[in-house]
Amino acid sequence: MENSRELFQKCEDHFGPSRFTECRPMEWVLVGDLGKFQDDFSFLKESCQFNLLLDICGVDNLNKKGENPSGKRFEVNYHLLNLEEHVRIRVKVYLDDRESLLSITPLWKGAEWFEREAWDMYGILFNGKPKERILTHHEFRGHPLRKDFDIKKRIPLSSPLALAPQDTRKLRGLPEDGHWLNIDPSHPITKGALRVMVNLEGEKIKDVLLEIGYLHRGFEKLCEGLNYNQIIPYTDRLNYCSAALNNIGWCKAVEELMEIEISERAKALRMVFGELARVIDHLISLGTMAEDLGAPTGLWFFMELRERISKLFTSYCGGSFNPSLTRVGGMSHDLPLGWVNDCLNTVKSVEHSMDDLSKMFSQLPWWMDKTRVCPIEAREAIEWGFTGPCLRACGINYDLRKVSPYYYYGDVEFEVPLGSKGDVYDKYLVRMEEIRQSLKIITQVLDYLPVGRLNIVDGVSLPDKSEVYKDKKALDKYRSIIRDGIKVKPGEIYSAIEGANGELGFYIQSDGGNTPYRVKVRPPCFPLFQSFSEIVKGNYLSDAYATLVSLNIVPGELDR
Repeated sequence: MENSRELFQKCEDHFGPSRFTECRPMEWVLVGDLGKFQDDFSFLKESCQFNLLLDICGVDNLNKKGENPSGKRFEVNYHLLNLEEHVRIRVKVYLDDRESLLSITPLWKGAEWFEREAWDMYGILFNGKPKERILTHHEFRGHPLRKDFDIKKRIPLSSPLALAPQDTRKLRGLPEDGHWLNIDPSHPITKGALRVMVNLEGEKIKDVLLEIGYLHRGFEKLCEGLNYNQIIPYTDRLNYCSAALNNIGWCKAVEELMEIEISERAKALRMVFGELARVIDHLISLGTMAEDLGAPTGLWFFMELRERISKLFTSYCGGSFNPSLTRVGGMSHDLPLGWVNDCLNTVKSVEHSMDDLSKMFSQLPWWMDKTRVCPIEAREAIEWGFTGPCLRACGINYDLRKVSPYYYYGDVEFEVPLGSKGDVYDKYLVRMEEIRQSLKIITQVLDYLPVGRLNIVDGVSLPDKSEVYKDKKALDKYRSIIRDGIKVKPGEIYSAIEGANGELGFYIQSDGGNTPYRVKVRPPCFPLFQSFSEIVKGNYLSDAYATLVSLNIVPGELDR
């Protein structure tokens, strides 16, 4: 494969400089043409190896300040990734209310749910017809992310939502034959508000129906009415098992859009808390896996380790959940006295305990029998849009901390654990080893923790309280930031970090105000859960349980 410069030249020669540009290093933008839609995407995938579809994001330009060069109301942004060269491209397609896009599901399997979301939220047509709703209920009217949608409007169901399998089959137009088993949103195996219906043929799964949206809270709509720092507590509620990573990802995206550089100390602290959050997330995932597969004592062991690390969050920000520990421009506050020593001692104790747990589970025959199920090939994982531990379990060496290092990840030593078959056992092994690598990163960062100012102060971060009490200018600045928030220059950005479940991305459009014009979250769980129905077909029901818990689906992140 040619290098990134040769690839850029190849794309520029094919599309022309009027349509194709570089917005940031290793990030390109292509203005799509409805008349060449299919040809453009086929060329990008087949000739340029943009083989991973990350996200599809709709935008309503109805109330946008400034010029709209296309003159059309809607735009759809397709985010693609070349896994070999680690190059990203954003394909922007403009269309009016009456125009339709071709579906790209023949090229990328994972596009189906993203297209359904674009229809549900914006009413954007694919192949000339509406898609099935995905985040709102089947009787919902309108498209809530349109700028002219009345957010005070209530659209209740005319009758109670059908949860019985036979009622849902009629509602969805599914065949009446077969034995359908309903795993409803309150079932303990789902670990949250998910719904899975399986059609059994004997003891094996013939078909699967998935329903999501039970925990949809309108995060992206809420962001349009909040200033950039006010959004941070709402990011806590996405993946609530590793909330600090959500905080970090959001602030990093805003800072990159503003083109500001945070302090060395803030970068280091974000790395430490991000890795601690990753460890907690993996411990919860492994603990629930042990419980669901018949080893409830394993849950107790993993949760005890989680509790040790949670105490570090409690001592820093007062609680283990919903920390809201970052601010645009830095952190909420500095470390308390003695925290570094407590953290290093905790890391050391968790490392020893992880060795014991590995001996307890990894080589046990019964554990391997239960987890050597439902493999997925690397090629299929890429087609679905896998990232994170689930992709690495298939043998694909892709970790944003390595391939596109941010903060000081390029300066610390750590390995990227890989599997080979992509089955439940490989996902277990990858998460076990990632915990060890995260602890290794934390130790290195704390050993060389930078000193100095924590937050930048030039109109972005709040001044120190000691200054506010003495200096009127500092007081006025404090009031201004609290009252009005920070203003972000017009522009757009897609920024991503390595979340606990994979690539956690935030796409932001700003029109120059103190609130974002559009926010789109790229939730790692979204393509993972979409693939579940295909992974488990032809397997036993018990294997489906194991697969579901190994995917580590977090409904808050999935539904937003």
